[in-house]
Parts: sequence; structure tokens; C-alpha cells
Amino acid sequence: MARAAALVLLLLGLLPLANWIPGGHEAPWYGQRLALWGSGGAIIAGITLVAAIVLRRRPAQRVLTPHKPALPPPAVLLPAVAAGWAAGLAPALLAAGIDTFADLDETI
Repeated sequence: MARAAALVLLLLGLLPLANWIPGGHEAPWYGQRLALWGSGGAIIAGITLVAAIVLRRRPAQRVLTPHKPALPPPAVLLPAVAAGWAAGLAPALLAAGIDTFADLDETI
């Protein structure tokens, strides 16, 4: 029940309610954003389909065995997590910096 409610709220959150209220605020970017979500979703669905077809041909392998631990040792895991974190954080920091400098440029 909780998952169904979360799904309904997610879908309602994607609706352009601001555009439907007469005389209210508008979200003029919604059409373009919806098109980008659709094309991005189609790309992800295609990649998933190709991966499913390719991986189905490979024999099943046991992921966990008594001699193979579930996680790599910390000497391997920590740098990998740090690199992934930095790779995800760098574009956000860059975008924030660009917006900040754009605001400064307008005031000068």
C-alpha cells in the first residue's frame, strides 16, 4: 500500500499543475522537460533491453561463495567510493559556480 501511494505521489508530482490553473503561474519549460524525460527514458529502456539480451546468453554465475566476500577490501572500496562521489559532485559544483559567476557578471 505504501509503495502504491508513493507511486501515485510521484506521478502527481510530474504533472504541470501550475499550467492548468487559470491566471496562475506557468511552467513554460515543462514541454521541453517532458520531451527530454521521454527521450532519456527511451534511451535507458533500450540500454536495459540490450543488456538483458546480452547477459541472458552468459551462463549463470554464483555471486557469493564462501571464498569470495560480498564486498572488496577497504583498500579497494574506499577509493572507488571516493571517486564515484567526486564524479557525481563535480558537475553540481561546476554548475553552481557557473550560476554564481553569471549572477556576478550581471551586477558588474
